[in-house]
Amino acid sequence: MPVGSALRSLTDARAASGGGARNGAPRVDRRRLGREKERCRGSSTLAARRRARGGDDRWERTSLERIGYVGVAPDPVAWRAFATGVCGFVPAEIVPGPRPQGIALPTPGAEGLAADGTCYLKLDRRQWRLAVHPGEAPGLAYLGFELRTERDLDRQVERLVDEKLEVREGTQAERDARGVDRLAVVQDPFGHRLELFQGPIIDGPFVSPTGIAFETDALGMGHAVLFVADIEAALRLAALDRRSD
Repeated sequence: MPVGSALRSLTDARAASGGGARNGAPRVDRRRLGREKERCRGSSTLAARRRARGGDDRWERTSLERIGYVGVAPDPVAWRAFATGVCGFVPAEIVPGPRPQGIALPTPGAEGLAADGTCYLKLDRRQWRLAVHPGEAPGLAYLGFELRTERDLDRQVERLVDEKLEVREGTQAERDARGVDRLAVVQDPFGHRLELFQGPIIDGPFVSPTGIAFETDALGMGHAVLFVADIEAALRLAALDRRSD
């Protein structure tokens, strides 16, 4: 938090609590403000050191940086019509799956549909971002959280195992279906399938049929809001990514 913001927040808090105004001006807890200043200076210095070493401060603060992809169900063809005609997505040019020739080849005639009926949709240079699977149960199929390096992925898996969550390595078929180098799969305490992945495919440029562009680079797919039965358990799970090693 910048020092100016710290001053404003402390002033507002003091005023809201009715704490001692003199000549109409709210008092400021100067001892607390001093602590805020020192904390801000320390945070800025640490970030500067990381950048000086050539590191990206966003990545060093947390290894789970963003949602890289989302899988939902059902009705892939209807979803494709909505996503391309209304949202401005495009069908994946290279549909994920096995690569008999060792490389991923464009499949323009498939219009984003894989052999199993899944529709893959693009909204940037990534091979795909949204997958719509056939099936009867509507809703979220999985969330894919991106990690920058294999070391980050291994470290995150260790954290989950420490919390007594069952984590398994993704199979070759699952990695092919996601188009990634590494994949780990975990069920959270509420039954959601969460995937940790590393090494996605980046292919051709994205040109929206509706002329729009999506800000995905450092933001990924944005937010995901999930309903849970135990908010405290959910917060403990979320806090794993902020735990220092």
